[in-house]
Amino acid sequence: MPGRADEPVVELNGRNRFGRLKERFIRWVLRSKTTEASPVILVQRRVYVLPTPAGVGFAFSLGVMLLGAINYNLSLGYALTFLLAGLGVVDILHTFRNLAHLSISPGRAEPVFAGETARFTLLLDNTRTEERRQISLQLAGGAPTTSATLDIPPQSSATAKLPTPAARRGWLPLPRITIATTWPLGLIRAWAYAVPDMRCLVYPQPAARAVPLPISLRCAATSWPTRRVTSPGKPPLAWAAMPR
Repeated sequence: MPGRADEPVVELNGRNRFGRLKERFIRWVLRSKTTEASPVILVQRRVYVLPTPAGVGFAFSLGVMLLGAINYNLSLGYALTFLLAGLGVVDILHTFRNLAHLSISPGRAEPVFAGETARFTLLLDNTRTEERRQISLQLAGGAPTTSATLDIPPQSSATAKLPTPAARRGWLPLPRITIATTWPLGLIRAWAYAVPDMRCLVYPQPAARAVPLPISLRCAATSWPTRRVTSPGKPPLAWAAMPR
């Protein structure tokens, strides 16, 4: 039917529009910065909060409870509703404080070959006297396997390793990171974006089968006077044949 044929197109356009709006929001948040100098500190204005699906359901339940208490004039219903509402407000504060003023510094990224997985090490510093729990880091456009979740002890540091595929040789910059948390009740999600100045060196992928040497080079390589040993434990080099 014509209507059914148009449905995937409408759904795809809606996803593309949402993706463009999200990227525009992220560029506004980062103020068009490609990379940020370390350490990256998540100040209050960089942390955003929104309810999770569980939080939306919690708010809807509170509305139903409030309507029931008004309809039946239940004093205990009012007390329970406002008690749970106050719990939700406190959860917003604790979720926000669990992420605010977190410091992120780049660590080491060992060189890899093309086709392998690069691992970026990040150092998260907690200057507060309370523990930060369930801090998750996710790379932009990465699968769930490219994320890490950790707890940071009070006045201490923790390291997180984020894997990402290295498809091409050259310098691989660290993608944009989303730092988020839903602690303690999972009703509110607080998140922030960061782009630390970090990159990983990707070497060319080694050939599966080496190209055989030319006959002249192989013959010259077998001549002992043209061979010199560079250092103990390393194979000798045919210096006279190398310029050819």
